[in-house]
Amino acid sequence: MKNILLHPRTLLVVGTLAVLAIAGYLALRQPMPGPLAAPHAQIKQLNRLSGCAQCHNEGGFDTGCLSCHAEIRNQLATGEGFHPYLLKKEGSPGCQTCHSEHLGADFELVNRQSWGTTGTNGFSHPHIAAFDLYGRHDPLACEKCHRTEYSGPVTLPKFEKFEREHTFLGLSQDCVQCHKDVHSGGLSQKCQECHSQDTFRPAVNFDHSKHFKLEGPHERVACNGCHVIPEAPAVLPEQEALRKLAFGKVKGKTCAECHATPHRAPFGNQCLDCHSETAKHWNEQTAPLSPEKHALTGFPLIAPHQKVDCAKCHTPDLPFAEKYPDPASPDYLRQPGSCQGCHKDIHEGQFAGRYIGCQDCHTPLEFKPHRFSLAQHAKKYPLQGAHGAVPCMACHRKPADSDVVQFAGTTTACKQCHTDPHGTQFVAELAQNDCTVCHTAGTETFIIRPYDHARLAKYPLTGGHARAECQQCHRPADDGVVRYKGASKTCADCHQDVHRGQFASANGESQCQSCHTSTDSWRAMGFDHNSQSGFALDGVHAKVACAKCHPTVAVPENKTVVQYKPLGKQCKDCHGLKYP
Repeated sequence: MKNILLHPRTLLVVGTLAVLAIAGYLALRQPMPGPLAAPHAQIKQLNRLSGCAQCHNEGGFDTGCLSCHAEIRNQLATGEGFHPYLLKKEGSPGCQTCHSEHLGADFELVNRQSWGTTGTNGFSHPHIAAFDLYGRHDPLACEKCHRTEYSGPVTLPKFEKFEREHTFLGLSQDCVQCHKDVHSGGLSQKCQECHSQDTFRPAVNFDHSKHFKLEGPHERVACNGCHVIPEAPAVLPEQEALRKLAFGKVKGKTCAECHATPHRAPFGNQCLDCHSETAKHWNEQTAPLSPEKHALTGFPLIAPHQKVDCAKCHTPDLPFAEKYPDPASPDYLRQPGSCQGCHKDIHEGQFAGRYIGCQDCHTPLEFKPHRFSLAQHAKKYPLQGAHGAVPCMACHRKPADSDVVQFAGTTTACKQCHTDPHGTQFVAELAQNDCTVCHTAGTETFIIRPYDHARLAKYPLTGGHARAECQQCHRPADDGVVRYKGASKTCADCHQDVHRGQFASANGESQCQSCHTSTDSWRAMGFDHNSQSGFALDGVHAKVACAKCHPTVAVPENKTVVQYKPLGKQCKDCHGLKYP
């Protein structure tokens, strides 16, 4: 037995069996030169001896790897991603160059060797041209972006139940891959067209002028002032801020689509015909409203309004509602025939209730001259005679306590307009009545109407006095006022004393009526020589002509006068002595 055990064949057989046992064990339990990495180790097919051919096939490692890794195969087919970049740059380095295997379950297939000596955080994404990492993306760790929650779960077609816990694949260059779409999907997915990697707000790359040029007040308007915010039922609080950044839909690009017209006239929607986009405020730097459009307000700009500055009617400093009153308002007065809508009533209501509007007296073209006719004036006070040529302002004057010319209520009494030419002679009469006490009521003449001189003046006008003009007896005094009251009734005050004072009394007055008893003729005598003189006419003296005794004598100034006094009463004074 001992010899059998020590026999060389026995040792060969036992050794062979031992080697076969060890080989069988290794084939069943550890068929590879080293343990597989954890992602590969979880796949039972790869842990068998037959699994080696999955990677180590006749086409080489690249073919073997790509037979399972469809995601890499798709990148190579589309030319997108890092692996196509490596093929273009370095040819085909082979998968094993960057991804080592059989180094144990803890060894990462994507490791420092894959990225180079700098490691993952030093990777510069050289294959990405349109979205290089800079700005706020530059300091980020790789795992901040390369997360399955962004890329989605990754599985291989042959191993769908093995979901990859971590991958650097599956991300696109679209910002929404990692970031929430704050615009609610309403805009372009190419965020970098508007935003930069340095800052999200403001959108430095966005050129609003490509869509709508922001000028003037539009530069200060908040985005949601023009962009319609979608209504979202039952949104979460954290989603509300995102909902308000939906800029995909706008109210419109024309003024009328965003702004309610403040105008009450049908001007149409061509706002820029009058308004400027670059003005600080919409109502500044406006072009004048054309006469055709102004007529749409109900007030046509015809003479003389066509040359009036807009600010004359529409005061710039007033609020819009006051500057442009509503024509539908019950107190709106800016009608074509209603001047008081813009113009102050310089008559301060004197004609309220008497005339409908200013144009009853004035023309639309000009305020002066008025067109208030004599016929209209006659309804209140006829302008007859000289009054027809008198300027209005001669009668219609400003009261002492006012700057407004008084028209309505102006008195028609003569004494209110005319200065009393008689001084204070008729104060009592004028206090009770007007000048028509003596003068005719008509204005054709200022003459005295039929005047009872005997009754009113206590001096009957008879004979020549009845034919005499008033001014022959009533003459101006030293003050220039013609005297009517207190006028003298003595003959000498009106008539020249042809007797040169021969009959003047001791006080210098002559009693003409003592001899001249009639006003019809000065020669009508009532003189009684016997009783009124100192020489009675008896006998032949009664038949002697007056001139025989009363001669005409010369007096100074080359004049003559009949001598009545003094005369001699002796015979010899008239008769000469006759001698035999």
